[in-house]
Amino acid sequence: MGLMALHWGSLEGSNPLDDFHPRFEVPFRDLLAEEHVHLKVPYQGSGVDKNGAWTVKFTP
Repeated sequence: MGLMALHWGSLEGSNPLDDFHPRFEVPFRDLLAEEHVHLKVPYQGSGVDKNGAWTVKFTP
């Protein structure tokens, strides 16, 4: 299957992230057991109200 394209999504819309290549450490045993793995990654934007968390879902 290979790498899947990343997409950003929100209530306002979505967009592909062609040049965004993050690296995450994921429990490999969980993926081998075909379990879904979800990570929450906090972020801080340029404005005061631009804080939140990304949810990253790994599906084996």
